[in-house]
Amino acid sequence: MQSKLNAINEKLIKSERVLIFSHIMPDGDALGSSLALCRALRLCGKDAYIVLEEEIVDNLKFLDNDGYCLYTDGTESPEAFFSGIFGKKTPDISIMLDCSEYSRIEKRIDIFKAAPCKICVDHHCSAQYVADINWVEPERAATGEMVYILIRDLEAKIGAQLMDMGVCQAIYAAIVTDTGKFQYSNTTGETHKIVMEMMNKGFDHSNVSVQIFQSKTLGSLRVKGAIIGNMKIFAEGKASISYITQEMLREAGAKLYDTEGAVEELRNIKGIEIATFLKQLPDGRIKGSMRAKSDANVMEIAASFGGGGHIKAAGFTFTDTDMDEACQKLCDAITKALSEECI
Repeated sequence: MQSKLNAINEKLIKSERVLIFSHIMPDGDALGSSLALCRALRLCGKDAYIVLEEEIVDNLKFLDNDGYCLYTDGTESPEAFFSGIFGKKTPDISIMLDCSEYSRIEKRIDIFKAAPCKICVDHHCSAQYVADINWVEPERAATGEMVYILIRDLEAKIGAQLMDMGVCQAIYAAIVTDTGKFQYSNTTGETHKIVMEMMNKGFDHSNVSVQIFQSKTLGSLRVKGAIIGNMKIFAEGKASISYITQEMLREAGAKLYDTEGAVEELRNIKGIEIATFLKQLPDGRIKGSMRAKSDANVMEIAASFGGGGHIKAAGFTFTDTDMDEACQKLCDAITKALSEECI
């Protein structure tokens, strides 16, 4: 690990302009990690920004009070994009957080590639690593943990304090969301140690939790009701699956981000070992999320559909499949996997 930290921070210290990329539809870990690193780099005097494709979801907007995020729809050239922030200069570094494949930064690939040095920091397994320096640790609870370690190492190298309240808040948001409020099996003793060290600095962790977990919209409650109404229990009561379509979102007056947490709700049902949630994207593709409770391996199931992730949390995307067909394919694959594992 230390050799990766040395290599990454050596590049960051020498850089002047850094662009940070998280995956499409960034969750708390992706956004929190990005904002923490961006703020730390700004404190170092770097010209750093986060490049996104979609607007930040409502319950995470409070994290970007300083306006570090820039948006692109992928139609402008990298040169045109850079001219608005760096003038005629290009970024020295592009750094990808919480993802490691081009498919996860769909509309920003050319912008990412334009930097002469490309770095990846991630805690997901992948079949494709596209950066020059890839620091990947699947056993980590969250990419936020890795960014914390990276920033502390950077502090030691430059002799400056970077872990201010804003950085702590963003990293805490990353960790508390990706560990399911510290309930998931990916939570370790080091996870708690990192959080303890940040809490000792005095940041308001309670406010972060209120903003993220206690600020639901009415649309999100309506759409959760629709999701439960569509739910199917199968594989002898060991699996659940549900979905949401664009039409259902319109009827509920909700957005895609209002479905966050749906797959966890499906998994929380007593007796369920594997939960799957499918959501139809505006372009017609179907994005799937899977969660396992005990011994099942959803990463293997997701991989069979071209996806990936972790043993207990994984995802995939169908491009030419309707919702009924997607549900049937998943039910068949999950039933087979549960039967083979004899759970």
